[in-house]
Amino acid sequence: MKNTQHERDLSQVPDQFQQLLTRKKEKAARELHTYVSTLVSTDLIRLDVLFRERTSMDWSRDWSRKDPLTLLPRNVSEDMKKTILGLATFHPNGYFRERALRAHEEMDSILSLPFLLLRCMDWVKEVSEVANHLVRSKIRPEHANSFVDHLPILFKWRESERADKALLEVIFSMLTEEGAALIKGTSSNHPRIRHFSYRSILQGVRATQCQLIEWMMRESEPHSRLLLYRSFTENMTEDAFKAAYPVLKHDRFPQIRADVLRRYHSMHPEDENEVRNALFDRSGMIRSVARYLMKENGVADLAPIYRESIQEGTSLRGAILGLGETGDAGDAERILPFLERSEPGIVKASIRSLGFIGDGRYQEELVDLLDHAHRGVAKEARRALQHIGYDAFEDRIYGLYAGAYTLHTALQCAVLLGTLPKWKGIRYSIEMSASTEPAIRELGRHQVDRWLRTFNKTFTVPTSVQKHRIKEALQKHGDALPQDVQRELAFCLK
Repeated sequence: MKNTQHERDLSQVPDQFQQLLTRKKEKAARELHTYVSTLVSTDLIRLDVLFRERTSMDWSRDWSRKDPLTLLPRNVSEDMKKTILGLATFHPNGYFRERALRAHEEMDSILSLPFLLLRCMDWVKEVSEVANHLVRSKIRPEHANSFVDHLPILFKWRESERADKALLEVIFSMLTEEGAALIKGTSSNHPRIRHFSYRSILQGVRATQCQLIEWMMRESEPHSRLLLYRSFTENMTEDAFKAAYPVLKHDRFPQIRADVLRRYHSMHPEDENEVRNALFDRSGMIRSVARYLMKENGVADLAPIYRESIQEGTSLRGAILGLGETGDAGDAERILPFLERSEPGIVKASIRSLGFIGDGRYQEELVDLLDHAHRGVAKEARRALQHIGYDAFEDRIYGLYAGAYTLHTALQCAVLLGTLPKWKGIRYSIEMSASTEPAIRELGRHQVDRWLRTFNKTFTVPTSVQKHRIKEALQKHGDALPQDVQRELAFCLK
């Protein structure tokens, strides 16, 4: 939902931009500058698209004849000027974009760089040529850090058919020769900048094994970790792999641990202990790879190993999950008692496994767990119920929702109620839309919007009781919804 809100905020910028030609210019300029100053390259790429999606029908004036400088309020700061003229380069009208770029010629500011880089990919040749000229004037070692800050745009440039690839190579040559800026980029707070810094370094110069392992160990973003791991192990000798194995086998990213396990097994097929331990890994991917390798060694039935571990009380979480992945309906009774354990991880593993091998039973036990004190347990119970079905417990779930002491219980129940069959769930979504709790209210409105969007995809007819309950919900809670949504819902009930 956080990403959805960010997208909404971005989508409002083109409308706010139009206020720069009204009496609200001063206020609009301040608000735009404050907001746009918080954006990173990936946001600006999206914002450029949002401006471009607006057609001439969306703009109330003939912008082709406007001077971008008239958008600027009096006593404008250099930073605000950069923001306003930068946004002007996103405008759908090509003449206006070109004039906005030429206004940048008088500004010796590196702050305008992301806007210029985006226009180097412009679909109007005259616009891209002006942008190329301006960018070329900024390719200096002292600006290397700024270019690194906008690596996501440069890598988008690589994929563009319209952009000047020769100019792009000049930029990357400068970054590679300077070097320090790319190294600094590997410590950026923004994951995409770190990712593209790694890629630039790996494509331009050969990083040392020590650097690669150091970056990999501190990197939190999975795709970047995988990129570094593959570079690190590309030409690794067997001795070097053995030396790094104690660290690599505990990597937080399952795809890396899976590859490490395969490599180790290929070097030491006789060592069954490492593979056997991996049968109980916290990741389903690793457990699956371990079972495959065990079968290669002639052990076809893995369920007995998990049953034995449960009996002995060792590696319980992995054993319960593994039995859910390899056992049968008869094993559900072995797992059921663990729903009463105090450790949330054990309870969640038990819920998941019962969802796999419970044969559609145990809904009542799972419904009760929606009211669990631990948020993760309630969420896992909701997921399992969505998998095995829960229609028969509609009233019980609503009772938990209405009397919930915790927000997480109310949210999980709300998700289940709102995703009941077409004519059952909508009345609950309408009610949630009027909730005083923001998270429930937003969920309810999202469910109502989704229900209206998908209304014509199914053609079931509501019963008279269902229709009455929906009308009752509209009458009681409908005022919380926009008028057009209320009308659309009422029309669907005719």
